[in-house]
Amino acid sequence: MQIIQFCWLYLCKFKLIGIFQKKDIHNIYNIIFFLILFFEFIIFTAQKDTHFGNQMAAESFSMKVLIVEDDVFSRKYFNNIVTVAGYDCKAAEDGKVGLQVFKDFKPDLIISDIQMPNMDGLTMLAEIRKQKSDAIVIMATAFDSEDYAIKALELGANNYLKKPVHAENLKRLLNKYYTIVKNRTISSDIIHNISQLHFIKQFKSDMSRVPMIVEHLMKETHDTFEDNERIGLELGLAELLANAVEHGNLEIDYPTKSAALDNDELDSLYLKKLADPKIAARKVTVEFTLNDEYCEWIIADEGQGFDYNAVQNPLKNESILKLHGRGIFISKFQFDDLEYLGKGNVVRIRKNRKGNSNITEQN
Repeated sequence: MQIIQFCWLYLCKFKLIGIFQKKDIHNIYNIIFFLILFFEFIIFTAQKDTHFGNQMAAESFSMKVLIVEDDVFSRKYFNNIVTVAGYDCKAAEDGKVGLQVFKDFKPDLIISDIQMPNMDGLTMLAEIRKQKSDAIVIMATAFDSEDYAIKALELGANNYLKKPVHAENLKRLLNKYYTIVKNRTISSDIIHNISQLHFIKQFKSDMSRVPMIVEHLMKETHDTFEDNERIGLELGLAELLANAVEHGNLEIDYPTKSAALDNDELDSLYLKKLADPKIAARKVTVEFTLNDEYCEWIIADEGQGFDYNAVQNPLKNESILKLHGRGIFISKFQFDDLEYLGKGNVVRIRKNRKGNSNITEQN
């Protein structure tokens, strides 16, 4: 029934027969995109990840997702993907309605268009961040200009999607953020007044443990940052730790990961790499410093490194449509300072503290 509604909405919108009679090239291209996404959605629905869905069903936590999109077809499309993936979903037709649903629904994650009537997505995003919300925000746009994505990231968006959005890519992104949201266990009931803290810890090259490592590292910052800042730091740390494991210790390059994702073989690729004892023995080291002025993390892997000066802006090449390959770029918007050191297997990131009130020193 969902698929029938999905198809009918789009055919009504573009008046399919009239479009081909008038030879409207622009809308014919839209229909081609629709057909690609439509059949992809059918396959996606048929191949629903029942293992992941059953796992979520067995847990008490359910991630709440808000869709804000003025286009009826796109809104229905996103809503179907989210619900088929097993998440709780509500939708709104513009930023103004989206803000009200946001206040009532209190979503964990928001997917929003940028250009909408009454209130655009960027204005809504700014209002949400004023409320110190830790909701993950993903902006989707059909614009070709990189300025919109950069502006969204500057306003506090955590990621961006370029339309047309493919169902399988969105599902991967939702599942990735689900593990981050699920592992939030930081209590707001206890106030920690800490001025000085320093430690060094090592972790195995296990991608499945990255969300738990991020949770542990964020716990050590205590109440230093507001909730809306914390979510950016969590996602930034997750991206950089994943880079240290995947591209550093496991030596998985961009083309190899792309092929593994396309063939749904990423987990098998991890296992293949870890079968090499030399690679399996590698660790990720995190050195953490908290003082009156800033929090700093130095993340080091034991891989071969890379030419960090050659990292391209994903907005300016074909990788804009890929969900991977943009971790370093997005992380730059989450921290006040990000710097790769040495041969590229060490990254130093820093977030400045806004105030020094009520601070005591920990012995």
